[in-house]
Amino acid sequence: MSAFVRILKILLFMAYVGLVAWLCFGTFTPDPDIPRTIFGIPIDKCVHFAMFLPFPILCTLAFDFRSWWRALCLSTLLANLMAFVFETFQTRINPARTTDPTDLNANLLGITLGLLIAIENFQERGLRDLIRIASDGKISQDEIIPYGRTPKLDFLKIMERLKDKPDGKYIEVTAITPTPLGEGKSTTSLGLI
Repeated sequence: MSAFVRILKILLFMAYVGLVAWLCFGTFTPDPDIPRTIFGIPIDKCVHFAMFLPFPILCTLAFDFRSWWRALCLSTLLANLMAFVFETFQTRINPARTTDPTDLNANLLGITLGLLIAIENFQERGLRDLIRIASDGKISQDEIIPYGRTPKLDFLKIMERLKDKPDGKYIEVTAITPTPLGEGKSTTSLGLI
């Protein structure tokens, strides 16, 4: 990904955070033509839900996390922090606003749905990355094993294809009992490199 695209993603995320802050702290006159409820749910709760839904998605796009677990933890932390801070301080910044615990619940519901969408995006991105590597010619399509949502590589086929090439250094550490200091498979593998 180019630096320009990465900067654009970060700017989009920052613009989104600014828009949410403006909506949370601003004063707006109610429009009598807007209905008070949607399917029995108060309109302001729907707005809170819609405001915080994009947060995890835009956060994971803006900061391009390598692992979905790190993205999940950090975007959840940031989203909940932003929701709590905005709900807590909106009455102090704008006395016309009120703090309502159900607003925070609507925010958290939007964040949760956004996280589910972001996780789905990560899983699809892993599949796309592997297919892209295969299309580059480094791995053939028959060396990819569909395994749920995340495909795996068939190392036996890859080793058979590469048998005429000079041997590389491949060490597979499959199982080891960690020491009391926690030195297990990862530490041993890195030590062998």
